[in-house]
Amino acid sequence: MSTCKGLRMIEFFSGIGGMRFSAERGIQESQETSIETCQAYDISLHANNSYKHNFPNDSVRTKLVEQLKPKDLDGKADLWTMSPPCQPFTTTRGAKSLDSEDKRCNGLKGIMDLLTQILEKPKYIFLENVKGFSGSQMIGEWYKCLKENGYTYKQYLVSPVQIGVPNHRQRYYILCERSDRWNDETIIHQEIKMGKDDVEKHIVGDYIDDSLTAEDRNTFLVPDEILQKDWARQVGVVSKADTATHCFTAGYGRIFHRATGSLLLTRDSEDSVEDNPIDRSNMMEYSGQLRRFTPKELLCLFGFPHSFEFPDSINLEHQYKLIGNSINVNIVALLLKELLVGDVDVVRGSKERLQVGGTKGHVVEEIDGNLMQLYHGYRWKMIPNCTGRHTCRDPAKVSSVAPLEILKEIGIAKKSASEFSESVNDADMELKEYHFELPGRADKIHVIPLDTNNDTGMITFAKEERGAYVHTLNTSSGFRRKLACIGIEVTSNDVRLDENFPHPTS
Repeated sequence: MSTCKGLRMIEFFSGIGGMRFSAERGIQESQETSIETCQAYDISLHANNSYKHNFPNDSVRTKLVEQLKPKDLDGKADLWTMSPPCQPFTTTRGAKSLDSEDKRCNGLKGIMDLLTQILEKPKYIFLENVKGFSGSQMIGEWYKCLKENGYTYKQYLVSPVQIGVPNHRQRYYILCERSDRWNDETIIHQEIKMGKDDVEKHIVGDYIDDSLTAEDRNTFLVPDEILQKDWARQVGVVSKADTATHCFTAGYGRIFHRATGSLLLTRDSEDSVEDNPIDRSNMMEYSGQLRRFTPKELLCLFGFPHSFEFPDSINLEHQYKLIGNSINVNIVALLLKELLVGDVDVVRGSKERLQVGGTKGHVVEEIDGNLMQLYHGYRWKMIPNCTGRHTCRDPAKVSSVAPLEILKEIGIAKKSASEFSESVNDADMELKEYHFELPGRADKIHVIPLDTNNDTGMITFAKEERGAYVHTLNTSSGFRRKLACIGIEVTSNDVRLDENFPHPTS
């Protein structure tokens, strides 16, 4: 986990700044880290002008990466990000797929040479590319370079649709840290653990600009001369109700085919195209109803902030090309958060400290592995106006389950609830359950601390005669505070009734 106050970043093949936006979003919940400086490199003037327009204080250089010198990079950054050209590894029809022999690999090869030459290397490296890169000859050279320079890594092959964004864009990602943080070099993870943020499944309509005027809509309509073509039957079509779109590429808006992205059907029906398919035998039936997604809509789908805008000098065709060559900020922000802020994966008994917190009233806190494991084992939400206290989003799943049984189900408790009375041994600590019947309260209170200092834990309010439980998960900002409010005293060694608390008399 990074503890530097100002993160220095270099963005190779920077495009319109997708990595920069992703890094900002990925670390926005951390109070310890922010982006101090960012140096961007790209050879596209249109991309660089767009980057400067949105990040006027960052340095953007129009230069081939392979032309950089060690002095340009040595000790200049904590994080390198890159999206090298994908053409050498693409598997689309007509692609030559020359792999490492393609001259467009020279940029990545140059970065590898420089990484070996410089003395003060970046702590973190993040790379994105197409799926084909993961099985290429080039990745073998990349692995070798990383190992020789002291990096371990974690790999992903994921798509935005997996986190609820209605777009198929499967990409390969590799998170690298100059440490022994990761030790499994073979697994390519195909799922992102979302942590506290639930996967909310969006529909296409969530990204549509309903403020378009009739004149604007006409600008993006598919011409009849296109719909009259036999090959028009091959275009990808979605409606607002659909939950997925085809991958949008640099050819979108210029080449009409599902391989470049989907078109939007603006019919009155609320049905999705998946549930109510179009009649592809006569595409002219949809004259005036099929349009391209606007650049603004695509930027929203790609996760760029609403504040992003292209300079007036960038025409529509180039806007589509720049977006198609960019990255999905939604995905990359999650992965950069894992790389820079903390690992979202948790193992039982881990001594590692992990961060949780956010913008919805949380505070950024470091919490112990047992609590994080319980946090990921069920869906929890913060109790309004109760910082550090959470209740289960699916109460029906746990309302009849005793606290120790919950711990057993997610692997914190080794034994079944019937095999122990008030304690259960974990790999690194003994978990104890305390029971209280407080004066003036009908509910019985179950308290299970989840760390060795009794700073975090589970508080359950039980109506045992009915077998009903209300479980709460409490971080350090909520656990002792809540118990103190109801007359239970917590020390590092014990949890007991507070004799000085003004409990009501019966």
